[in-house]
Amino acid sequence: MLLVSTKTSLRTGRTLVTVRRPSGTTQRLLQQGTARVTVESEDEYLTVLPDDIIGRTYGTITIPKPSSALGSVEILTLPEDDVVRRLIGSLDRTSALDSHKAGFIYIGEAQTTEDRIFRNISGSSDFKDIVRDLGDLEELKGATFNTQGLDRVGDNDGPHIIIWRNQVTELVFHITTMMPNSDDVRENTGRKKRHVGNDHVNIIFNNSGGPHDFTSLYNIFPGQFTYVYIVVTPSARTSFIQTRTENIAADKADRFYSVQVVTRPDYPNISSAAEEKVVSGASLPGMLRNLALNECIMSLMWRQREQTAEYPSSWRSRLHQLRRLGERYRVRWV
Repeated sequence: MLLVSTKTSLRTGRTLVTVRRPSGTTQRLLQQGTARVTVESEDEYLTVLPDDIIGRTYGTITIPKPSSALGSVEILTLPEDDVVRRLIGSLDRTSALDSHKAGFIYIGEAQTTEDRIFRNISGSSDFKDIVRDLGDLEELKGATFNTQGLDRVGDNDGPHIIIWRNQVTELVFHITTMMPNSDDVRENTGRKKRHVGNDHVNIIFNNSGGPHDFTSLYNIFPGQFTYVYIVVTPSARTSFIQTRTENIAADKADRFYSVQVVTRPDYPNISSAAEEKVVSGASLPGMLRNLALNECIMSLMWRQREQTAEYPSSWRSRLHQLRRLGERYRVRWV
């Protein structure tokens, strides 16, 4: 199922063809060429004008044939009115990327309260390396992608964000050390916790010197929305003084960390890191991304387990919108 719209300039004859599918939106700008058309090529040429009887190929855009799994015997012509424009606008605002979020919290030496932990605006050198390798550093101000609640107007949550994406998925990291501090302790904790406290998945860089499980972390960060903590503990703890001094860091491949996924008692822990794993610093960022992304997907399905067994993906949402649009106008406009 797809939606094709065209806009043609009467002055230049150029036509912008937009094809909206559940998997994304593509556009092509078509115009009449000046090259001579041979008899052989003319037979294969289909225009976007009314004399295009078949109406299934628009330049380099191919519409599925009725016989294909993605095709349909129906072609609906939609009216050009405000209702259709609003429905198309809603579809355009639904990104084809599955967007997820995960918190990343640094716990320093002997820190045991969330007020103290959320005052951190930096961390150890290896923590900084991991943050850099998690994804791309992008500006928040004026961002057009889904920032997962981070302010994109006034730098209230910091000027930059770490985000990882591929062609179908993006993962935004709420990194508390990248968020500015407020002079008021309670306000500072509230501003940072409104992000990580609403994340189903949080990564903990545990440089405190002691072990942490879900219960101990819940006692520090009480809240009802976090289902999963991914606890990263360096094999060699960095002291408070060392985090404030420049030193020659060991090669990433020579650093080692224990990684363990701990969950709420009522949440199924099916992670590959349910039992503690040891991983090198060179492999750690990729492992954390995979663990966080898997748990983000799992947490969304678990949260809606009583309503539906389906994963609420962006593609599924766009497909449902296209279907509703078709059903609304099928009887009237077929």
